[in-house]
Amino acid sequence: MGSPPSAVSPHYGTSLPNPPADDGPEARKGFLNLGWFKTLNGILTIVTIIALTCVIISAGVSNRHDGYFVNSYAKSQKIKTARVDVDNTRNSVLTFAIIGLILVLADLIIHVFNLIARLPAQTERIFSIVMLVFAAILLILGCCAAAWEKKMDDVSKVAKTNQTGFKLKHKGAPAAAAFFLFAAMLSIIGDHVSRLIRRQDPPM
Repeated sequence: MGSPPSAVSPHYGTSLPNPPADDGPEARKGFLNLGWFKTLNGILTIVTIIALTCVIISAGVSNRHDGYFVNSYAKSQKIKTARVDVDNTRNSVLTFAIIGLILVLADLIIHVFNLIARLPAQTERIFSIVMLVFAAILLILGCCAAAWEKKMDDVSKVAKTNQTGFKLKHKGAPAAAAFFLFAAMLSIIGDHVSRLIRRQDPPM
């Protein structure tokens, strides 16, 4: 019989590189979550950002001097039209659209950079409730913008009939602002209602 094969002694002196440890979700908090853009909430967030940006552009291009003229001319001629102050409506639309855009951009940054994992558990629920209240404000502003457009149109027709020589600029801006306000409202509702429903689902 031959001699048994000698056991190979382990080379304790040889150091092999250790694979990096994966500590789970906690270790991946700081990584970019670009896949969020492919989710329903990510898509609706982008739609909201685009809609609010269009609101700001639409309301911003409307001529402030036209607002002063429409308010004063409607009052002096006792024109029966929408009872909204054009200048105040324009300022309100711009203010709330800017506030909403800041909130939505902050929400986007929190989710893309996975900062939501570092916040208290109820943060997203509270934020969703706040955004749904904000959506109700956008609904009111959309109706006011539609009334703003109606008042601009009514005054423009009377001024043209009276041959005042005054021509309103960007008459379609209020209508565009109203459309995008409603679009932003719908996307916010769809986004945050889905978040609330998802958080209420029982764990599997």
